[in-house]
Amino acid sequence: MTGATGATGATGTNGPSEILFSSGAANVGNNQFVGVGAVNTKETAVQQIVPVTATYPKMRCFIAKGPGANITFTLRDNAASTTLTCTVEEEKTTGIGIGTTTVKAGDLVDVATPAAGTPGADASFSVSE
Repeated sequence: MTGATGATGATGTNGPSEILFSSGAANVGNNQFVGVGAVNTKETAVQQIVPVTATYPKMRCFIAKGPGANITFTLRDNAASTTLTCTVEEEKTTGIGIGTTTVKAGDLVDVATPAAGTPGADASFSVSE
């Protein structure tokens, strides 16, 4: 036998949100876009849909070969650059981003490579709360 059902509790908060991007072991070049396991010169080929609205103040980046000069990668939202970027310094392979951006559920996101200086190596990126 089952007793009476109690009142419904308060809704909990959402856990942290993170989006991961990777070139999928393909080399990234100048003026390209990175999605999940893919890199392409056509942005719509790699855009990823966002499941929930979130504000992202953190971006991390990795490229397998250190660039000859500082290079900056940019998070894009609905085919527009955001203020959240990540710079890999000369001869290094990782970087920490600056900026903050809010994306909404249903938005399409990807990472843009720089216009020049990309060293032609595989890369990965994360944005998180």
